[in-house]
Amino acid sequence: MAIAPPSREELYDELARLLASKTFAASRRSQQLLEYFVQQLLLGTADQVKEYAIGVDVFGRAPSYDPQLDTIVRTEVWRLRNRLADYYKNEGKDNPLCIGFRPRSMVPIAQYRSGEVPSLARPDAAPLLQRIAILPFVGIGCKDEAFNDGLTTDVTARLSARAGLQVVSRTSSFQFKGQTRDVREIASKLDADLLVEGTVQMRAGDLRVTVSLTDATSGGHIHSASYDRKAAPSLGMQQDLAENIAVGVDGALLERASEAVGGKQQGRYLDSLMRTRFLFKYQAGAGAKAQLAEKIKFFQAAAQAQPDSRQIHRALSISVGNFIALGGSGVTQITQLLSSPAEFVNLDEEILVEMRICAGMVAMFKGEYEAAADMLMRTVELHPAAAMAHVALGMLLLHAGRLEEALEAMSTGQRLEPLSAMNAGMLAGVLFSLRRYEASREQAALCLALDPNSMVAQILLADIELVCGRRETALAQYFEFYRSSNRHAGAMGKLGYIHGLEGNRSEAQKILNMLLAQADDPGRVAPAIALTYLGLGDTGNALTWMQAAAQQNSLIDMIPSIPFFDSLRSDPKFTALIPDLG
Repeated sequence: MAIAPPSREELYDELARLLASKTFAASRRSQQLLEYFVQQLLLGTADQVKEYAIGVDVFGRAPSYDPQLDTIVRTEVWRLRNRLADYYKNEGKDNPLCIGFRPRSMVPIAQYRSGEVPSLARPDAAPLLQRIAILPFVGIGCKDEAFNDGLTTDVTARLSARAGLQVVSRTSSFQFKGQTRDVREIASKLDADLLVEGTVQMRAGDLRVTVSLTDATSGGHIHSASYDRKAAPSLGMQQDLAENIAVGVDGALLERASEAVGGKQQGRYLDSLMRTRFLFKYQAGAGAKAQLAEKIKFFQAAAQAQPDSRQIHRALSISVGNFIALGGSGVTQITQLLSSPAEFVNLDEEILVEMRICAGMVAMFKGEYEAAADMLMRTVELHPAAAMAHVALGMLLLHAGRLEEALEAMSTGQRLEPLSAMNAGMLAGVLFSLRRYEASREQAALCLALDPNSMVAQILLADIELVCGRRETALAQYFEFYRSSNRHAGAMGKLGYIHGLEGNRSEAQKILNMLLAQADDPGRVAPAIALTYLGLGDTGNALTWMQAAAQQNSLIDMIPSIPFFDSLRSDPKFTALIPDLG
């Protein structure tokens, strides 16, 4: 008798183990690619995987993407194969399942690793992965077709990153551009459960985008929203709108899931969400904070309803961790919840440690430095083997300019978790602030060896080239980072800074204007604007924008001790920005 394939629940369990492992923890691309391949297994479309589709759907390549010229998919699949092989030889050697690939192909497979196969009976669980199609946005009085199409593409890309969804490719959805058909007919042809439709209206210089989310089975509306902007269409506006639209759709689906699923299925949904470690700081605009705030509210309510759930509290702590990494503030209830771990007496010690660390980091990014110091130092005392506690304390000490203490804390964190790319990158940052450039370079190189996609290490290596006088090399590295990171504000700031130093004022001013156009999100762009002004020699405006960054709790992008700010070090306005830990 043929052996039944692993069940949906077993595949979710194995994916959860892989994503939680040290082997995969440091590699965003391998995580994304692994989740994509598991989605194909769950949907029964594994044997239809194509290199082009992966490039467009997973890595956001343009429809003109040519796999023969751009080898990103083959490179990342090769890395994923190696990571899987390493994982199953070591961390996962006792796992009941094994996920891998057919020989010489990109077709994923999942199989049992021993002769003892669980019962062949499979529960008839409703699928959690829903297919969603984003139809081309229709212009009404807005003849900027490139903007309309670009907005549709951006929304598609952002929703593709959400856990629990499979997004129909842009190419498939765009076959319906300009057509008027019943949504159920379109959904049937795209095999979609959900449809997103949108209109772009332009009237007297004002722009309004209206979006609706429809259940393809019933034709009923799940969510609708309008977004108004008082400006002409632009790339920055397109990206901001796309993120806000994706946040709205994701929030509606999250609320729907919380009402519609329960028991084990709810657990699977939560597990999928909590393991989604987006690099919001590098890929998303202001809408990322709103999305995380909605998730935090959801997990807070779930935690109150199920106070003994380890899974829900872990999801909450990870969501808060991502939120504070964005400089999120003003969520007093979260701080109160996480700073009272004694309430959760039935949780295991690992979760309590994570929640204490999150509480300390929330306080740090809200500017409550003394409270943060007390909390993190106490956590280190109570849990001396918790690497993240030492690293979080090191971050706080670094921002306060207590560099030798920060070095000790970061070094301890790395000794406890030597294979953490993040720990290596953070230690490299402390060494850079201490002007120990060769040691910093070594740690940044280690970080890249552990995670070839580490943006922290990439930009830090360029920083080292710059302060060591190799400006041409630094400029090339900054530009490559800028190109590959979807115009990350930090990369733009470094480009503006170095152009200013080189006397190329027109290029520096051009970058400054691009950043100022995004000034409605100061938490993300203020540090970059300050650095560009500094390169141009305008210390007054540089300090003004550094103060704005401090007010937005953007400390993660503005470390006062780094060499770039040496010219400001004697200014009282600058020293006032350095946190006082009491």
